Amino acid sequence: MLNSDENKVIYIGDGKITRFGVPFKFANNDNQTAQLAVSMLKDGLISILRENIDFQIEGKGEDISAVLVLNTPLPENAKLAILRDVPLLQLADFLNDQYMDMEEFERTFDKIYMAMQQINEKISRAILLDVLSDEEPNNIIAAILEYKTAAQTAANEAIAASVEAKQAIEQAQALIAEAQAVVDELGTLADEINGEIV
Repeated sequence: MLNSDENKVIYIGDGKITRFGVPFKFANNDNQTAQLAVSMLKDGLISILRENIDFQIEGKGEDISAVLVLNTPLPENAKLAILRDVPLLQLADFLNDQYMDMEEFERTFDKIYMAMQQINEKISRAILLDVLSDEEPNNIIAAILEYKTAAQTAANEAIAASVEAKQAIEQAQALIAEAQAVVDELGTLADEINGEIV
């Protein structure tokens, strides 16, 4: 029975730990690999990890005691995301007048709800429009990207202006120093003319 809506867990690395609990049920594929999507965020880059290459799974997904074991420790401050990844297929075939195995029936319903939870998790990370909105999602995304580009351009221009301003201040300070040297030299010359050399 699927009695929890948890289908994702995120861990933050400390550079030492390799073992991470999978606190939700999951099924296996035909090749006995876990129906899990595992990704890592490190230094701003996201990489997809693969079972039997980057990690192994200990235990079964029928309960909440499975453990994901990385081949190398999760780097410090890196993030590890483990999500249930159920194929969106209906492979059960129930026939009329057939003996119904209630456990198989329940597993079929569990897979349906797992798929719904998986879709709900993705939707929770998406941009949703009001049901009465006339906007097109693609237009909104394009506008956001355009604003992002404009903001980055403005930031770059501000940085360039700051560099130019700093250079102008340094040049002004150099001119002031030169002017002060000229003033000091004129003062010394005036003292010599007046016979008041110090």
